[in-house]
Amino acid sequence: MRKTILLLSIILTVSLSGCGNKVTEQATTETPITTEATTEEVTTEDVKETTEEKLSATIEEQKIYDGNGTKIRATSLVDDTLSFELENTSKKDMSVSIRAYAINNIMIDSSWDEMETNLPAESTARNSLKLETKIPSKIYEHEFTPIKNVKLQFWFWDSEGNEIDTTDVITIKTDCYDLGKDKIKNKKIIESNGTVFGSIDNPFNPTFLIKNKNKTWYSYTLNSLVVDGKAYQGDLDSLGILERVVFPNCILPIQIEANVDSLGTFCMREGIVISEADFTLGIDAIRHTDYDSSQAIKFTLK
Repeated sequence: MRKTILLLSIILTVSLSGCGNKVTEQATTETPITTEATTEEVTTEDVKETTEEKLSATIEEQKIYDGNGTKIRATSLVDDTLSFELENTSKKDMSVSIRAYAINNIMIDSSWDEMETNLPAESTARNSLKLETKIPSKIYEHEFTPIKNVKLQFWFWDSEGNEIDTTDVITIKTDCYDLGKDKIKNKKIIESNGTVFGSIDNPFNPTFLIKNKNKTWYSYTLNSLVVDGKAYQGDLDSLGILERVVFPNCILPIQIEANVDSLGTFCMREGIVISEADFTLGIDAIRHTDYDSSQAIKFTLK
């Protein structure tokens, strides 16, 4: 089975740095519920300021996965192209794709079948992922330079389209890994069970972020929307917040697009100016290891 997630504009502020040696990544921990509103600077890791010239990142060839009758090696990173070698050691045909990925701990909008690769029984294939290193927005354009780490998940399905398995989050570190981590300045709105929701100043569209501070990946789905006290009756899925995956210690910035037809029509009918409106969102947070543990979280963007 394959699902396609609608793309959203991503707004982020990235610290530019040069390259250095690798360090070991630290594990995250679960955090308790709190609803205290504060202003803070949410970062993906501690930030080091540097004025060194931007440099291209590289990786060493490395085995990153061995399971489900499949072996995967990351072979090279050249500019924005990450290359892989995949081997099917089983006697069954299968397909492999990348379900989600992050650069420098910032989740990237992508479909659930990036780099789809058909692997007949007992065969080897090479494929590559063109990383979304340039993220445009309506306000400005930023680049992930240099790439310090790439986090990703592979998922597997058989010749009949049945899902076989999804890997844990795999981290590929580059030779720039030990320099500063990327940051996004924001106002924290609410923190609940290890998920932080924050708002980002945006004069055009309401924008918020989701940071997952848990030890496992979560998915997030919009279940309700109220705009200036008016309940939105349109297609929530069209707003693009549907089973959005966020890896541990990663951030997903989300911008609610004013040009989505159904939302724009709704706001015009109700006399609402989107850039001046209050948005109350209800979001289901689902831990991937327990789909029955969905937690509804509600917060307001002003």
